[in-house]
Amino acid sequence: MITDSLKNLESKLSSLSELKIIWLMGQYREKSSNIDLLLGFSHGEKNLFLKKVIDILEIFFIGQFHLCDDAIIVSLVDGLKGGIAVCSLHALEQSLLSWNSGINLEGEHRVWATVLWLPEALCGDLATAKVLYDPYEINQSFQTYVTPYPESLRSSLIKICEEEIKIKISTIDASNLDYFDNVLKIRDIIIALIRLSFAKSKIYFRGFKNIEEQSQKLDLQSSYFYSLAQGLSSQYDVEQTIKKVSQIV
Repeated sequence: MITDSLKNLESKLSSLSELKIIWLMGQYREKSSNIDLLLGFSHGEKNLFLKKVIDILEIFFIGQFHLCDDAIIVSLVDGLKGGIAVCSLHALEQSLLSWNSGINLEGEHRVWATVLWLPEALCGDLATAKVLYDPYEINQSFQTYVTPYPESLRSSLIKICEEEIKIKISTIDASNLDYFDNVLKIRDIIIALIRLSFAKSKIYFRGFKNIEEQSQKLDLQSSYFYSLAQGLSSQYDVEQTIKKVSQIV
């Protein structure tokens, strides 16, 4: 949703000389009051650029904002809320190359992310990003990394998820599934099954928010893996569900 306050914010940010792109991210941006902006810069250090963005917000911005991890959480005057993330375009490109080569796909814990921040979620955001400011048409070159869904990324995600599932199942003590260590391992298996189901369908998993709506896009075969994750999360007949997982992975 693009409002006057968002256009005003875009205008002020685009005055930064090193800023090259402002992209509107997120899969539900057209029908919600949430916004997520990605600001890409061409040179300099990330923290220095982030400080410049904050300085502009302090001078021109009518609303509220605060720094959370490496993002700025904002509330615009017309009700829009969300985050502003900053990145080096070079670093982003290198990350995409690494992910498509099967490197650094494990995900990361971030204070603002539900469960984990996942690289394939960012790829999905990039694939559907709406350009607000991009005078050098950088978005077109980045699309080549994420559309269509790269087969190399798919195969790497499937491999890493299946490997984690096998390792965690092999170390679970079936005689005491309520033991805290086993509970954590089952949680990891659930996450890996979900990521696996989306990778098999060649659909970007966009994170753990609105997950049920996302799962409606899975093909029939992949949805079975997702249903196993649901079964484990319900904590009903966990031992039998784990056996089913071990038979297909």
